[in-house]
Order: sequence, then C-alpha cells, then structure tokens
Amino acid sequence: MVGRVNYQFCFGFYTTITGLGYLACGPLAGFIADLTKSYSKSYMVAGLFMCVSACILIVTILITGEKHLLHRRIPYAVSDNEESKTNDNIL
Repeated sequence: MVGRVNYQFCFGFYTTITGLGYLACGPLAGFIADLTKSYSKSYMVAGLFMCVSACILIVTILITGEKHLLHRRIPYAVSDNEESKTNDNIL
C-alpha cells in the first residue's frame, strides 16, 4: 500500500500508534469497568474500537484505489493428478 520508499516511515508510524493504543487500552478498560461495575462494557468498547479500525482500513483501501488488496489468491492443495488451482473469489 505504501511502497518500498515509504515503508520505513510507515512502519515506524504504525508501531508508534499501536504502542500508544496498547498503552491506553489497559487504563481505559479499567476505568470503564470501575465506572460500570462490569467487565462486559469494557469488552464491548474494545470490540467497537476493533470494528471502527476495520472500517477505517476498508475505506482507506477503497479511497486509495488499492482494491487488489481485498482479493487474495489462495492456492488449493495440489494432488498427484491435478495442477495447482487458485480461488479468486475469497476475500
């Protein structure tokens, strides 16, 4: 998605952002659990954040035109009598 030229910068940026997320998620989950007296709300908020991040990733792929990232070629197991086949329809 970013190319070889920008890979180092983007990997560093990604590592920083995920590190900040890991740093903040524990205290945030504890705060929500203390506030609601239940851990289920903490899990719901974590799931919500994961869904939002997945939606952001999909929108980014669609905006940048990197739609080939949504379709992967997955090879089937090759038997003795068959040639290698791929499935182009799996996301």
